Amino acid sequence: LDIHAGGFDLKFPHHDNEIAQLRSCSNLDYGHYDNSNVYHHIFQVEAYYDIENWVNYFLHCGSLRIAGLKMSKSLKNFITIREALKHYSARQLRILFLMHNWNDVLDYSAASMERALQFEKISNEFFLLVKDYLRKYYKPNNSESYQKYNDEELLLVNNFCKIKTEINVALCDSIDTRTVVEKLRELIAIGNAYFIEMVNILLVAHLGKFLCISSSFVLSLSEVSSIIKY
Repeated sequence: LDIHAGGFDLKFPHHDNEIAQLRSCSNLDYGHYDNSNVYHHIFQVEAYYDIENWVNYFLHCGSLRIAGLKMSKSLKNFITIREALKHYSARQLRILFLMHNWNDVLDYSAASMERALQFEKISNEFFLLVKDYLRKYYKPNNSESYQKYNDEELLLVNNFCKIKTEINVALCDSIDTRTVVEKLRELIAIGNAYFIEMVNILLVAHLGKFLCISSSFVLSLSEVSSIIKY
């Protein structure tokens, strides 16, 4: 196996038992054993499977909980996706998942869903505001649409570039979606503060496009296209 996956609760004893069972099949060296979240094993198990490496990587993800208890059929406290969709939209559930890293514990509750709904609300309001400004003021063939940035706008551009870099770093750091959502929220707040006064429409377009692309994992194709076309 190249990757052997499971919940973090399977680290011990389940996966440790697998290692012990395979060790009993061979007297060869098993290399380094590191019980971290994603850990590398150099197995040389030839006696049983006649292969050099049985598992290269273990990948342990976080568990899903309800009211603090692990969601499982054995505890009879599980909710299916179909049942959850009776109360929330697919987008709202995706936002909930993205607000938690793949290796974190996710507690499905009214409180956690409320945070997802709030993020959806501020995102929708921001995109509506951006589209309204673009419809009113964006004239690609008019020189008035191309204005030099003032000091406030240069500061906004610097913050914009900083957040873009932080989002890229977060995605490269084990797909840290929780930080990405937090940075998108921060950028929306900065953008909303800028919209209080008359704005540079090209800067608005850049902000809108970046947020739209960064949020494409929860937006529909038509919503993405409505911003990108500018």
